[in-house]
Amino acid sequence: MPNFLLFIALIYFADSIAPGSDARFLVLPPPRTISAKGVRRPLTPDFFLRSIGADSRILESAMEREKVHLNRFSVSLPPGSSSPLLGAYLNVSSSSETLSASTDVSYTLDASPTSDYVTIASKTVFGAMMGLTSLRQLVARGGGFSVPHDELHISDAPDWPHRGIMIDSGRRFFPVPLVKNLIDTMSLLKMSLLHLHVSDECRFGIESKLFPNLTSRLVGDYGGFYTQDDIRALVAYGLARGIRIMLEMDIPGHSRGLLPLAGYGAVFCDPTDATCSQMYGDPQNKTYDVLTALLGEIVPLFPEAVVHIGADETGVVGVCTTESTFAVERLVLDYLQNTLGKTPAGWEEVLFDANAATPQTVIYSWSRHAPVSVASRGYSVVNNNATHFYTTQAGGVYPDSWERFYFDIAQDLNSTERALLQGGEISQWTDTVEC
Repeated sequence: MPNFLLFIALIYFADSIAPGSDARFLVLPPPRTISAKGVRRPLTPDFFLRSIGADSRILESAMEREKVHLNRFSVSLPPGSSSPLLGAYLNVSSSSETLSASTDVSYTLDASPTSDYVTIASKTVFGAMMGLTSLRQLVARGGGFSVPHDELHISDAPDWPHRGIMIDSGRRFFPVPLVKNLIDTMSLLKMSLLHLHVSDECRFGIESKLFPNLTSRLVGDYGGFYTQDDIRALVAYGLARGIRIMLEMDIPGHSRGLLPLAGYGAVFCDPTDATCSQMYGDPQNKTYDVLTALLGEIVPLFPEAVVHIGADETGVVGVCTTESTFAVERLVLDYLQNTLGKTPAGWEEVLFDANAATPQTVIYSWSRHAPVSVASRGYSVVNNNATHFYTTQAGGVYPDSWERFYFDIAQDLNSTERALLQGGEISQWTDTVEC
């Protein structure tokens, strides 16, 4: 797939692209290679989906869902129609249901006028699911219950493992049905990771049994939180659709939602300020002890290998210094890595301001530092450019201002630096919300 953000604009214009007008846009995002020739070919009303080689409940469920979607396009075949396609065979090499950034999701899709079947081949069940999504898009483009051409070949794989969306549930609650709807949409667009930002100035959004007052006070506009069972259910829902979910607990800044932890020993920079939103890396490590207890409870709910600690927009305030910010960030990063076995991540400030990033920390470039500045230092990086990928404000009426969605996430990177780029991410913030 080319620059993964290309499809963000394309999806808005999808209905205006005539079937067959450009083969690249028969499926979204445009695949690496596609050839499409010949005439429309109908599908038989009892068109089947069948897996060969893989015994996977996830894949079986995906096929059941796709059958429901395909049936929406089902129509009676008119007299004299060409020989219909009878079904699709999914030739999958592995039955593994393990999903990670390194999972091979490549696939091929083939149809021929001399065969009665579509063939989807992949190494994993998740690659097969992407092939099924492309088949659904082809049928939607074909009109009626058909594919737009009787000779098709698609070979596809993502350029980047991280094709993400971040939602800001640290300021406003996103109900579980809404998150599931978003996961469905991400899957349709072949995205890979939902970045769940669960704590910020307004609130902390996951049930803690160790610190129940983090959520017991959430009422009114700030009400709502995910129970631990909700998180498990969302993780399972995402896995079944090829979407990983990454936790972000934003510390030591943006931490007003964590103020109830002061009652358990956590220290804040200016305890006399009721709106203080930065935690103090105190020499006694009381803040660290509370934070690691909370992380130790919440992190295991997320199988994803990476855990994001935020670490953006901290400052020198009250008793807090750059050195104390470094201390608490570095201790937490080491805890995630060495005790919980996770890969730590943070916004660009964790590297450029506090300089607390460990060599393994993934840096999210978003504001003052482009990915080349991160990768040139040898760090893995995700491009989250605020001027292009933040949806806090609408892009405007097409075509004015929409050009910002067309952006090369790897610009200015040489081949060595490009290997450190993990991908890109769209962010939904609610920055204008007052807590």
